[in-house]
Amino acid sequence: MSEIYVLPDGIKIEYKVYGQKDGYPVVGFHGLAGSVYADGTDELLAGVPIRYIVIARPGYGRSDFFLMKNIAQWPQIIKPLLEYLNVTVFDVVGISAGAPYAYAAAAAFPDRVKNVFINKGLGAVYKPEVLSLYPEFAQKELVVYQKESLEHIADLIYKTYFSQLTEEYRQLPYIRDSMVGGCMGMAACGKLEYMDWGFHIEAVEQPVMLYHCRDDQEVPFAMAEKTMGYLKHGEMIAHDTGGHMSEKLMMDMMQKIISIYK
Repeated sequence: MSEIYVLPDGIKIEYKVYGQKDGYPVVGFHGLAGSVYADGTDELLAGVPIRYIVIARPGYGRSDFFLMKNIAQWPQIIKPLLEYLNVTVFDVVGISAGAPYAYAAAAAFPDRVKNVFINKGLGAVYKPEVLSLYPEFAQKELVVYQKESLEHIADLIYKTYFSQLTEEYRQLPYIRDSMVGGCMGMAACGKLEYMDWGFHIEAVEQPVMLYHCRDDQEVPFAMAEKTMGYLKHGEMIAHDTGGHMSEKLMMDMMQKIISIYK
C-alpha cells in the first residue's frame, strides 16, 4: 500500500517504499503516464539492501494537484518528505518524462545525490537544439504543450490516449493514477517539461547513466545522445531494439543499481 505525506502547507504527496526499510535510498520519478506502483519491484529487491522510494507528482494518484512554476521547484517541495524518511545521501532514477525531475534533484542536492539513472529519459527539450530532434510531426503536436491551457491539454491527452481504453485496462495502476482529476497531472507535467526548467542540466555534476533504445520512437535516441553531451559525467547504455516500453532496458538498469549496493 502507498503512503501519504502532508507537506507543511497542507498539500498531500503520495509515495511508496519498496525493498529494505534500512537499505540505501534510491528515489524514483515516474513517467508521463505513471504511478507509485511498480509490479515485481519488491520481489526484485528481495534480500538487496536498497530502499526504493517512488514519489507521485502533483495530480497523480493520491498526490494533490497544484501547478509548479518550473521543474526546479520539485526537489524543494519533496525535501520535507525526504527528511521525514531519513533520506540523506541517495541516488535518483528518472523514467521517461521523470528524467527532468531526476536531473533537478541532482542539481538541487549536489552533496546528497550520488548517482543518476535515466531510463528512456526525455532529453533537455527546453533547449531548441534538443527539441528540434523530434520528428516534424511530433514538434507540431508539442506546440500544444507550449501554448495551450492545462484544461485543453488534459482534454487532448484523455481523448488521444485514454478514451478508447477498456475498463479493465483503465484499472492498471499507471493508467488509473494518471487519469485522476481528468489527466491534469499529466497536462501539467507535459507543459512544464517544454518550458524553462528553472535550472541548467549542465549543473548536474554527478555520474549519469542513460539507458536508451536506438529504435525509441517516442524519445528519439538522437535526443538522448545530444543531452548526454551537456553532462559532465554521462555514460550511455544503448540497446538496439526494444522501443520506448522496453522491459529489458528497465531490468538492465535495475540490475545495475542492485549490483552497486548488493
